[in-house]
Amino acid sequence: MPVYKVEICGVNTSKLPLLSAEEKEELFKRILEGDSEAQDAIGRIERILGMSKPYSAIKDLGALNSRLSGALSKAAGVKRDNLLESIEDAVSALERYAKDEAGALESAVAGVLSSIRQDAAAKKNAAMNETRCSQLDAQLKQLETWGGQQYQKIDDAIAQARAKEEAAKRGKMPTDSDMPPAKPAAPKPRVLHRSRVCPTRTLRSEEEVLAYVDSVKEVLMDALHESGAVRLGD
Repeated sequence: MPVYKVEICGVNTSKLPLLSAEEKEELFKRILEGDSEAQDAIGRIERILGMSKPYSAIKDLGALNSRLSGALSKAAGVKRDNLLESIEDAVSALERYAKDEAGALESAVAGVLSSIRQDAAAKKNAAMNETRCSQLDAQLKQLETWGGQQYQKIDDAIAQARAKEEAAKRGKMPTDSDMPPAKPAAPKPRVLHRSRVCPTRTLRSEEEVLAYVDSVKEVLMDALHESGAVRLGD
């Protein structure tokens, strides 16, 4: 397929960076969230494109497009940091859960925890190599599903170890009939960062305190209704 170019005022338009459909969608989300830098750049681009004779201003499109790309890169960086922190929190929560539930049977969950750490390392690597905001959002959602699956694996490992222990006390080798039936996955807590649920803020009146408490309650209740359980991480 032939590649066409147009040179206006010394600007080779074929070399200007283009935004993908996903990037455009994310960009407009950021505008709605009040990203003044991106909003200013888009406003200037719209004005240039709306000119009947944009020749003197079209040379600015390259720099403006770069500003938009930079805004998206910044957004992806924030999402990436959030995802990496969420992975760390998820692993820490799983390790605490395994320790609390296993008790003396800690060795029974060693293999599961080793697998969890390996999976987490792979997820971190995938996050570090991802530059698209939409995909980072998808990875964060997948992390929640993965976490629930790991809780179930921990429960199953502990249940099997207890069944073997009980069978050993009775002086026989455990059989399939000794193993507890698989139980439906119980709701596992969704881990929320304390700093995001309870952001640092100076409150100067009773109304501000009540509004702050209401906002915290709303976040916790939304997570509770969605996941069935919620835990505040570090």
